Amino acid sequence: MNNEELKALIDEQQYNVPNFGPKRTKDLLEWKKKIESKFRFDPRKGIDPSDITALNNKFSTQQKQLEDVLAKGVNELQIVRNVIFRRRTELSVQLERAAYNFSKAQADAQLL
Repeated sequence: MNNEELKALIDEQQYNVPNFGPKRTKDLLEWKKKIESKFRFDPRKGIDPSDITALNNKFSTQQKQLEDVLAKGVNELQIVRNVIFRRRTELSVQLERAAYNFSKAQADAQLL
């Protein structure tokens, strides 16, 4: 798949919006092309620092929220891990006790 085919596929999927028929989708894509055709990036001018600041502000909040969720997830996983280890230890003791009692019962049964 070449770049043009990939771009067309992405455009089709991106604008697969409920209640948007073929006409409205076509109009939207034409408007998009018109806007894109007017855009010219001038590397000598660079990117407006206020645009960078606005993007940083916009995404810093999301970044903080995601970091908080991830940090909370780590804490929750550590709690679950500790519960599992504690429960495994408890079950191991019970299993050893049951194995001992079973062996003793087998030995007692052979004496009968």
